[in-house]
Amino acid sequence: MVMEVLPPVVDTPMTSSNSSHSKITSEEVAQDVINGLRQNKKEVYVGKVWLLKMVHSISPSLADMIMRNESCNKNSNKHIMITLFKEIA
Repeated sequence: MVMEVLPPVVDTPMTSSNSSHSKITSEEVAQDVINGLRQNKKEVYVGKVWLLKMVHSISPSLADMIMRNESCNKNSNKHIMITLFKEIA
């Protein structure tokens, strides 16, 4: 069996200097992987990654902005809404 595991930023020594994202523990990732194995899932979306997948299905450019963390400027809400409406239209 092959399983794709898609975790968010995990709290590890490698990500210790990254304070721009909320992090989850490696234990949370492991538990989701175990649950996925028990349920024979082909894909496991750990934490809130499923939300990013849903956003990507509606607006790939919005998901890309989120991944690049560009949504942190003061006009971000207006820019995000414009981008989303352009993708839907």
